[in-house]
Amino acid sequence: MKMIDELTQARRETASTRNGGRTGPATRRLAGALAAGALLLTAFDGSAARADTSTPPSQIAQPPSSQPFTPTQPVLPIKPHAAMPDLVTVTTAAGPASPATGAVFYVIVRNDGTAPARNVVVETNLDGHRPAAIDGFYGALTTRTPSEACSVSGSGVNCRLDELAPGAHVGWEIQVPVTATDRSLTALTRADPLNVVAEGDEGNNGSGVSVLVSPKP
Repeated sequence: MKMIDELTQARRETASTRNGGRTGPATRRLAGALAAGALLLTAFDGSAARADTSTPPSQIAQPPSSQPFTPTQPVLPIKPHAAMPDLVTVTTAAGPASPATGAVFYVIVRNDGTAPARNVVVETNLDGHRPAAIDGFYGALTTRTPSEACSVSGSGVNCRLDELAPGAHVGWEIQVPVTATDRSLTALTRADPLNVVAEGDEGNNGSGVSVLVSPKP
């Protein structure tokens, strides 16, 4: 507005000067005002042109890496694994069997887990042969409670353990008579056959071994 007033005043003075036939300060002021106005118009046109061609920052596409990650599902914390027992059985035999010596099997059960295994039952099936004797326990159990014992039922042997600590093992020996008609004898063992004990791995509870029976000399 001030620039327009200066231009109007300069024109009036210039007209007055022309009527007088001489050039004075008014003419010089008009020339300066016109030059300043030209610069102002140039600056205004340039900024307007830039405003017409520029894109607001909020509308500029950003690369994918700069976009913040917003999960669509809640991220749940990872829970540590609970301590659990892991019963493992190993069944071996003391060489070939014969009617004179019979067959001798060794059963070992151990706890490879991280928590005690309680009320453990270990069952061994002797392929239709009734055992003659059971010797044990050896290993972790130096003393036994009355409930920790092995019993015979037909051709099966069931042994009970009150508790087996992580890393501990217990074993026993099973003696089985054989006859001259026997060609082989198999012992199959499984810990926790009824799946009473919650374990980290149920696939290693069973084991077995077979022995050849030599004819009677």
